[in-house]
Amino acid sequence: MRSTRRIRELLQAYPTMPATVITERIGWERALTVLKDRVWELRPAYLPPGPASRTDYEPGELAQCDFCSRRSRSWLGRSRNAGRRSFRC
Repeated sequence: MRSTRRIRELLQAYPTMPATVITERIGWERALTVLKDRVWELRPAYLPPGPASRTDYEPGELAQCDFCSRRSRSWLGRSRNAGRRSFRC
């Protein structure tokens, strides 16, 4: 359990530190896979939220909504504009 505490301390200071570096810093002498799995479980709690991960908006607040993209328009199939490469919404 001492190693888990030390891993948490390192992740708090450096959230993106690779597991191989953590291995060296804590003096891990057992299987690397075990430590990598543990770091994989712990790391999300120490990473900052992504800029695009916000899913709640206040009433009246503008939010991006991508309904018109190439992938979403693929259901149109081949039509009279089959040769066109750009789409308009």
